[in-house]
Amino acid sequence: MKKVTALLLSVIMMVCLLAGCGSGSTTTTQSGSKGGSADTQAGDTGTAKTDTADDAGADSAGTDQAGTAGTKGGDSGEPYTIAIEMLYFGMEDPDMQTVVDAINAITEPAINATVSFVPTSFGEMATKPGLWHSSGDKVDILMTGMMTTPQQLAEQGLLYPLDELLAGSETLTQLAGDLLSACRYKGVTYAYPLDLYPGNGQAFFYDEALAETYNIQLPESITTEADLESVLEQVKASGMSQYPMTYGDGVLAYQYYGYDMENFGDNYCSRGVIMNVDGNTTVENWYGSDTYKQMCQLHRDWYEKGYLVPDSLSNGYTYLDNMSQGTIFGFISSDGVSVGEAYYETQTGKKLGSIPMSEPVIRTSDVVVNTWGISSSCENPEKVLEFMELLYTNEELANLFNYGIEGQHYVKEENSRLINYPEGVNAMSAGYGTSVTTGSFGDRSILYAWADTWTEETLADVGRFGAKEGEVSTWLGFNYDMSTMVTENAAVMAVIQKYAPSLACGVVDVDDTLPKFLDELKKAGMGKIVEDTQKQVDAWLAQ
Repeated sequence: MKKVTALLLSVIMMVCLLAGCGSGSTTTTQSGSKGGSADTQAGDTGTAKTDTADDAGADSAGTDQAGTAGTKGGDSGEPYTIAIEMLYFGMEDPDMQTVVDAINAITEPAINATVSFVPTSFGEMATKPGLWHSSGDKVDILMTGMMTTPQQLAEQGLLYPLDELLAGSETLTQLAGDLLSACRYKGVTYAYPLDLYPGNGQAFFYDEALAETYNIQLPESITTEADLESVLEQVKASGMSQYPMTYGDGVLAYQYYGYDMENFGDNYCSRGVIMNVDGNTTVENWYGSDTYKQMCQLHRDWYEKGYLVPDSLSNGYTYLDNMSQGTIFGFISSDGVSVGEAYYETQTGKKLGSIPMSEPVIRTSDVVVNTWGISSSCENPEKVLEFMELLYTNEELANLFNYGIEGQHYVKEENSRLINYPEGVNAMSAGYGTSVTTGSFGDRSILYAWADTWTEETLADVGRFGAKEGEVSTWLGFNYDMSTMVTENAAVMAVIQKYAPSLACGVVDVDDTLPKFLDELKKAGMGKIVEDTQKQVDAWLAQ
């Protein structure tokens, strides 16, 4: 299960960057997964525009549907069945219907509604909503992150505008707060966050046993390259056989020092970036900046000094593989609600410590990757919103939906919100939650948590990853539209993937390689993309 979860994190990262461009498993999965969220950044891809996507069309659709909703499956008649798209990755859970029946035992008397799950594989996610819509198949709630985005589905006329509905739900509006700005497209709200605590920071995770054995002196925080270099120097000089660290595939290397920059939801920075975001609105090519060149030169120096795993781009191992194999002293990765010391300890089998490198920040891409939307063909959107409000506020329903039936699929630790599998049951045999999905459904503050990836301390600390207590990006709510730059972006991505990993990992000479990289980026159309992003930024600011 751990290997499957680790694989999913890699899949999630890629599909969020290249939404709609990949293919996934054709098998199915279901709610209640133990899988944590990954270092995920959602990407937008171009979709053909339709007449239903303009503002007037959206407003008209909202008025027309709101006027007729509630006439079917109302509180005085037959229960309305809410069909929910569920993403599957792996085997189908044999106890799914048992859990659905238990869910319905709560929802039917509470709101006169029942639920059914509509299984969808990751590979089908980008195409299924359109097929359901055209064929008239009933699906009320769509997963609007991962392989698609709310903006893409809204462009295709597949989502119901939520503003009027949310205006009648003070509970859901207050729970989401500023996160709703990331779910808007052309001024209309089309989705609701599944994860109310999507903030992500960075931390340096290290092997505590090695640190103690070799007396490595560690700082309380790492905010500059010099802070990290002091650790790497000690490890190299200590005599331990492990490399100080690895940059893996190099994709996230630039994020490790908390650079003050906005990449518009793309880890590859193919859309341009804004540096020094407070007060600056100028989009530029990250790879042409002085900061990028200095970073590459520093990594080259570390590579030559033996601080980095030399074959990280070709050995086929992730940084988690390297840690579990005892190849490295430490690695840098996300520090979020579901990813931290306890989670990485489960993945590596090591007792880990961590040093914060940046405070968690909530960005548009962190929100939209994990959202729900109501289908534009839904017959009773008011009833769907009632269900969502119940799921986000009813502790019994939320934990049943996520983890299954207590005593059968999980057991709680005494006087704790931490849970484990019952005796003789494991992740593959539990019957529910054995397959992998996109994470938690509902408000994390009322959910239980798996004891092997959470602690009471991390449960108590979730607030700093949410909009009410955490740091919110200046650009929360800006959604990049790539529809006019699809060709250029594909060409630019090819160039970035050719040069950026080796530069970030320090395996090539910077003075020789960087000029070639920049020249090919220019020919591929990087300048046009930066200009297009600037126009979108200016238009968003004008609104």
